Amino acid sequence: ASGMMDTYSIYMHNELQIMVAKGNPKGIKGIKDLGRDDVKTSMPNPVNEGIMQFYARKVLERHGLWQAISANKECVSCQTTERNWFTAVHHRETPDRIKAGVSDAGIVWKTEVLEALRDGAPIEGIELPANDSLRQEVSYAIGSLTNSPRRAGAEAYLTFLRSAAAQEAYARFGFVKATADELVSRAIP
Repeated sequence: ASGMMDTYSIYMHNELQIMVAKGNPKGIKGIKDLGRDDVKTSMPNPVNEGIMQFYARKVLERHGLWQAISANKECVSCQTTERNWFTAVHHRETPDRIKAGVSDAGIVWKTEVLEALRDGAPIEGIELPANDSLRQEVSYAIGSLTNSPRRAGAEAYLTFLRSAAAQEAYARFGFVKATADELVSRAIP
């Protein structure tokens, strides 16, 4: 819209998962379980966390859980109900809240589950079906700036992102590879 780029490509995807304590003591299997009376949630806030603004809220609404979790509140670092906390920084707070026993589960990116595990957090990730993980909808776009003084460097980096090596590197950290078609640069509509 600002004319700073004229082409883009999708270079990877991510997906939603539910983070739970190691061993999954509440037996959480999917999104519907987040509405159970015995499950306390730690959710990304809908004010400035894109994961909730654009993705998780849509899934919660489709399952009829948005009102029960949010109680019509849109806030940061706040208790919306006795069973839900909206975070300021979900990928830092959710594993800590689960470890402290004040939350049982929270929606996060799969990559954040894997990072928490690498950091030694006693958590697990619950994989979701495609219609709840949104793995094909959550897309990361990139392009070079039209007036970049280092356009050649930008183009070299974009070429690298399209390579099998780059796609494998991102996949090792839990990202979903882009398709060959998505990696092709196209005009911004």
